[in-house]
Amino acid sequence: METKAAASKDIQQLAHRLYAVLQDFQLPPAEPIDPNQADIGPSIIRFKVRLERNQKLPQIQARAVDLQRELSLTVIPRIDNLPGTPFVAVEIPRPDPEISPLSPILLKGVPADIGPLPIPVGVAPNGQVKWLSLASLPHLLVGGTSGSGKTRFLWSLLLSLRHLSPAGSVEWVLIDPKQTDFAIFNNWPEVRGGRVIIEPEEAVETLQELLATELVSRTNLLRQYECVNLLEYRAKAEAPPLPFLVVVIDEYADLVESLAKRERAGFELAVGRLAQRARNVGIHLVIATQRPDSKIISGNLKNNLGGRIAFQLASGVDSRVVLDQNGAENLLGQGDLLVKHVGAVQRMQGFFVTTDELRQERKA
Repeated sequence: METKAAASKDIQQLAHRLYAVLQDFQLPPAEPIDPNQADIGPSIIRFKVRLERNQKLPQIQARAVDLQRELSLTVIPRIDNLPGTPFVAVEIPRPDPEISPLSPILLKGVPADIGPLPIPVGVAPNGQVKWLSLASLPHLLVGGTSGSGKTRFLWSLLLSLRHLSPAGSVEWVLIDPKQTDFAIFNNWPEVRGGRVIIEPEEAVETLQELLATELVSRTNLLRQYECVNLLEYRAKAEAPPLPFLVVVIDEYADLVESLAKRERAGFELAVGRLAQRARNVGIHLVIATQRPDSKIISGNLKNNLGGRIAFQLASGVDSRVVLDQNGAENLLGQGDLLVKHVGAVQRMQGFFVTTDELRQERKA
């Protein structure tokens, strides 16, 4: 990966072109765009533009389509304030994108300030790795079309949970209506029951069982030991072992729409109530879909999904369902993502995991 101190001639030329185009648009930056200050990430180049005091961010955002044309870009550039700086970021596809393998990140270990169930989300254009604690979110919504990198992200999430959480501290319930994307996880020790759930009817039964039995039994244990959450419970030496439970539901919209009316109502009720009530007892949902429809990802459900990750989506409407704003429709695919956490939206390159790595992991 290139560094700020050694911007190539191509980066220098692109910075000069961007500066000249903004001048032509009657939006002259307050100072020349410094190519050596550009962040060169795995898939994008982020130029930092200083606006004049009388210029407004929406003025330059309104010319994004024109910038795409004038700079001969394949997608509309993302333009937004760069938090913590006086700059506006203009993000342009990198002509020679790189992948970001997960394995080196796992070898480095977890930063000290990350909570339980740590997951590395991706690498920012400036090279920093974004970490989240699934236990703190407490649930996650992931959207992305075919080829966007959504499935590999889910693989990397599971692999990260396996490597970075203490042995025996986490179990998974995996629901895969497509029947192929998670087949490789059958018989992994973390998978509850040893197999991935592929039939819609069984998915409904599993979620309802979690709501009617698992949630109740965990709640009773916490009450018995006078604990407000699973972290307090696990700290008590005399308490019986109780792992975190991560429930991954892939292709959520397709699964919901495949159900009969009565089954669908029961399924959506179970998912919604788990999202509302399961945090303290250590049950955490990861809901993923290619088609984030607002009629299926309801406002009530979404309000309980504290983490949002959008890969490339089909439209601005889909992007707003996941992130509450446009932007994901102009991502590059292949792991390019936007993550929203505590109100802020950041662009990342998701980590890459291969099926061969998963097979090797299964043998380990």
